[in-house]
Amino acid sequence: MSNLTLKRTARQAAIRWFVLMQDADIEHPQRSTFEHWLLSDPAHQQAYNEVCSLWEDLDSPAQLAHLESAMQQKTFIEKTERSQKIRSTINRTISVIFVAAIGTLGYLGYEHVQAEPTMHLVASAEIGQIRSQILEDGSKIMVNANSDVEVTYYRKQRIVKLNRGEVSFDVTKNPDRPFIVDSGLAKVTVLGTRFAVNRFKSKVRVSVDHGTVRVEPQQPGTTITETANPTPTAANKHADQVLTLRNNEVAEINQHGQASRVKRAAADAFSFEYGTITFDGAGLEEIAETLSRYRQPPISAQVVTAQDASVTAVIQAKNVERFIKELPIIAPVQVKRSGQDIVLLSQATGKKK
Repeated sequence: MSNLTLKRTARQAAIRWFVLMQDADIEHPQRSTFEHWLLSDPAHQQAYNEVCSLWEDLDSPAQLAHLESAMQQKTFIEKTERSQKIRSTINRTISVIFVAAIGTLGYLGYEHVQAEPTMHLVASAEIGQIRSQILEDGSKIMVNANSDVEVTYYRKQRIVKLNRGEVSFDVTKNPDRPFIVDSGLAKVTVLGTRFAVNRFKSKVRVSVDHGTVRVEPQQPGTTITETANPTPTAANKHADQVLTLRNNEVAEINQHGQASRVKRAAADAFSFEYGTITFDGAGLEEIAETLSRYRQPPISAQVVTAQDASVTAVIQAKNVERFIKELPIIAPVQVKRSGQDIVLLSQATGKKK
């Protein structure tokens, strides 16, 4: 910024402060702010002194009394009248500036208040544990083992970030405050319903017990943010894959942004709440990720796509180790152990080993 611009800015500020403070008493609420501005920069002091001197020169009855001739008095009066008109114009201009500034600050203040969280919490469950949480609006979340979410409530939106694992939601309905779940590969939006979101490495599964849920694939790394009046963001290249799910419907979203309904019972997604693990045509990667929520160290999988397992089973979470032991009996799977480490291999991969 040039010196001329700085000087002009200081002069404009000095005029505003002079108009505000010239009739203000010592207890005026803005006086401390004015004094801080005045002392913060010598240029401010110089500008303010110049404004004070200008006002004194233009409005001094004492000067009129010392003028000797009527012509000088007439000239001074005309000068003073012109100066008063100028001052009146300046005052009106400053008033407009003040009103505009107050309006702008009021709007910005409103925006700031709207964007401030009203609640923020992190809910996580350790391996083999389940945690329930009642939120401030009465909504309830159930966090499955080895899972965690961040919940942030704003005045216009309720936003949940599912960092890993599986969570079920029983959402209190509020048409003016949508409930949005960021699950990485998918953005899930509801007004009030009971649903579950299961985040795997290569896909996200959304299961709706009742209500209506909008499932929108999103680019990896997309972040959902809060604004006072949410507006559409940049075009989503997966917009044609948006699904609306209702009672007892399930959908999966893969890492390529493809969303599809799947034929499975939505109720299975809530079985973890009662200590039960339900597999319905599950492949080895899903089995490994799910079981890893209940044991340490985690299980890994090596899969030949054409030979992947398809396991349907219902087990108690406390019986995970027994299920792993019996897995080769119920499916073409090899369980490879090295101490506590376990790798699940499709039968074809196992034969190569």
